[in-house]
Parts: sequence; structure tokens; C-alpha cells
Amino acid sequence: MDAILQNQRVAFSRAGQIILWTLLFVLLVVGLAVGIHAVMAGNTVGMDVHTFYLAAQNVFLKHQSPYGEDVAVESQLAVFGRLANPDEDQMGFSYPIYSLLPLAPIAHLSFDWVQAIWMAFFLLASVAAMLLVFSRKPLLPALGVLLFYPFTFGIILGNFVNLLALIVLAATWHIIFKSRPAVKTQVMLGMLLAWATIKPQFIWLFLILVLMAGFKNRYWPLLISFCASLVGFFGISFVLLPNWPVLWLERVGKYVDYMGHYPNLTLYLNQLRTPEDAQTLTIALIALLLGVTAWALFTWWQGRLTSLVLLAWLGIVTYLINPRTVSYTQIAFLIPLLLWAQGQQNQRNLPVILFYWGSMIFSWAIFIASRLVNLGPLAEEWRLVVGSVWMFWLLISAPPRQDLPLAKSTPAF
Repeated sequence: MDAILQNQRVAFSRAGQIILWTLLFVLLVVGLAVGIHAVMAGNTVGMDVHTFYLAAQNVFLKHQSPYGEDVAVESQLAVFGRLANPDEDQMGFSYPIYSLLPLAPIAHLSFDWVQAIWMAFFLLASVAAMLLVFSRKPLLPALGVLLFYPFTFGIILGNFVNLLALIVLAATWHIIFKSRPAVKTQVMLGMLLAWATIKPQFIWLFLILVLMAGFKNRYWPLLISFCASLVGFFGISFVLLPNWPVLWLERVGKYVDYMGHYPNLTLYLNQLRTPEDAQTLTIALIALLLGVTAWALFTWWQGRLTSLVLLAWLGIVTYLINPRTVSYTQIAFLIPLLLWAQGQQNQRNLPVILFYWGSMIFSWAIFIASRLVNLGPLAEEWRLVVGSVWMFWLLISAPPRQDLPLAKSTPAF
């Protein structure tokens, strides 16, 4: 009986701590949002979140479809100050309905406040994620990731890629590099990974690896949570808008038509060949990249390739085959770089300084140089070269079976 009472006290104590930390987080978000709102003085910088905001208002307040032209037109007028030209982004909402759930509590506010709250949430969620994921590690590299240009740029624009990157970071660290994460951690990560499918072009390769690791290590709470959460998110979406898959696919088709998106890989090939040859080579090289990726996953499953090298490869492939957008998608190959830096016993050694902190400085140097001088269409792609050099160094410098040191299994959430 005494043992039962003691367990109950511990449970209530942990629940109380979670409630207090949650309240503190909310208060910090509110306080920071007030400051950001005062500094911005009505300026619209969160272009990416604006379309989500209008779509959320349609769904949660007006009970209408978020995929209509009214959302696109209103977003164009707010961002461009005019209607978009045919060759410009039409600013239509082209994501699954459940991507809007984080905005449901603030959809009734004016956009100037939503923008400030979203930016404050991103900043504090990034810091909180680093504290939770690397709770027993020095946090200098983890917090330094906020200063990388692609990550900072994503925070300013309010793009969801940053949030997905934090989910991938937490999932890969706890599922792949820890000995056995707590059940509640697995359940939480399963839910977050299910929601992260809102942007499949960014998440899918990382998701395959995490789910494979779940099967390999028999992390059934993770797998059950992921499947159940995905079904739940789809169910909520059907309740909010019964025919949303049809409307969503129609909007995605329009998005592809007016944006004419091609993979980042095509950008490089266009510099070498004619556009027609570049398209043909793109298909062939994507097939080759996916073939090598399948081989790498199989080799990793057999224990003959380290998880870190595989993650570095997946980050680069994700970026290369991702539809051409802006540079915050380069976060894909920043994730494994951070995991590597955090896993080093001596975080002041030359490789960490050269590859991690050097990459941060280089990311801003490219941005500044491209604003001062016309460096051509491939200027920002030099960040990928640095990431590729690091992966090659990692591959040749580490023993085949060496990986990050496993942390002791401790609850993180």
C-alpha cells in the first residue's frame, strides 16, 4: 500500500512539473510575442504562415474549404499588395487539413498578432527542443543551430520546415541513437511524426529510417502511436471537410502548374546541359540516388553502415530531390551535422570548429556575398558543397561500425 501511495505521489509530482513547465512556456511565448509585435510595427514578414492563417480561418471560423481561390487572392493582396502574375506563386493553400491544427487556437486573432505569436513559438520551441533532446549534453552546438542562415530564415518567414526539422531531430536522436527511449517518449514521437507527414517531400526519407529503426528495435509504442495518430489526423480532417483529399489534390496540381517546380538537382544540371537534357538526366540521377539510398538503408539494417553517415546521405538526397524552393530546405542536411556535433566528446576539436561552426559562418557569408555581388543561380548551393565535404570526411575518417555513443535510457518528455 505504501508503495502504491509513493508511486501516486511521484506521478502527481511529475504531472505538476509538466503543468508548470507548460505554463512557463506559454507565458514566455506571450511575453516574447508582445515584444516582437511591438518591434515589427505592423510589417508582414511571416509570408509562409500567412496562407496557413487564412486557410485556418476558413476551416475553423468560417467552416469553409481552405483550398478555394479566395484564400489565394487574399494572400496575394496581403503579401504582394496586388494580384500575383501568372508566373508567380499564387499563394494558395496546398497542404493537408491537419497541418492547420497548431493554428486553431489563434486563428481568431489578427495576423499581426498571429505572426508575432508564431515567431515567438518557433524560437522558444527550438530552444525547448534542444533542452529536451540533448538534456545531458553541452548545449552550445544545439543552440548554435538557431544562428545558421537557413534555420534563421525559416523562423523569420514562419515556415513549417523548421518545426518538421525539430521533429526529425528529436526522433532520430531518441529512436536511433539512444539505447531504449521511454514509452511515453515513443508515443509522443509517433504522434509528432504522423503530423510531420504534412510535408512528405521533406520528411519521407527520414521517416522511413525512423520507422525501420522502430521495427528493428521493436519499438511498438512508437509504431502504434504513429499509425493511430495518422488515422486520427485523417479522421479529424474528414470531420472538418469531408471531401478534402479531392480538393487538396486539385490544389496541388494547380501549384505544380503555376510554379513549374523542378528538383534542386535540375538547377545544377541546367548549368551543364540544355533544359531538355537536364530534365532527362534529372530522372536518371534521381533513380540512381534512390537506388543508392535503398542500398544504404539495407546496408545500415545489416549493421555495416553507421546511422550518422546514413543520415548525412539522407539529408543531402532529400535536398537534391526536393522541389526547388528557397534555402531553408537546406535544413535537411543541417540535422545530421548537429547530431554529429552534439555527439562529440570534445566539442572544441578542429573538425567541430571547421565543419560545424565553419558551416554556420559560411552560411551567412554566402548570403551576404550574394547580396553584394551577382554570384549566379548556384550561389546558395555552396552550402550543399560544405555538407557533402563533411559527409565524405565522416565516411573516410570513422571506422565502419563506429557510431554516436549511446546515451543511457532516460525519459525525455
